[in-house]
Amino acid sequence: MTYSDADPADVDHYLADDGWVVEQKLDSTRAVAVVNAGTVTWFGAGGGTLRHSAATQHTPKLTGELLALTTPGDVLGRDGELMTGPGEYHVFDVAHWAGHDG
Repeated sequence: MTYSDADPADVDHYLADDGWVVEQKLDSTRAVAVVNAGTVTWFGAGGGTLRHSAATQHTPKLTGELLALTTPGDVLGRDGELMTGPGEYHVFDVAHWAGHDG
């Protein structure tokens, strides 16, 4: 079945078909985190400024956690969602990671 043939009301089909990935939509904010030279810069959807939302209150904590995963000299880009309640960062994709050899 292709996307154009799919019936949005046929939920059971999507759940049973290995060709589809289903994820529950949670209250969150799209956020891209870029780690470079020991700093983290947060961007919103489309690469613009991350706008304040209930989720952005968690960026200081998450910034520290992202820095702990890298070493000085690493350049890391992650695309994900900031979860409003628990302050978790659900990563969709690691868009770029250039590790430091030293």
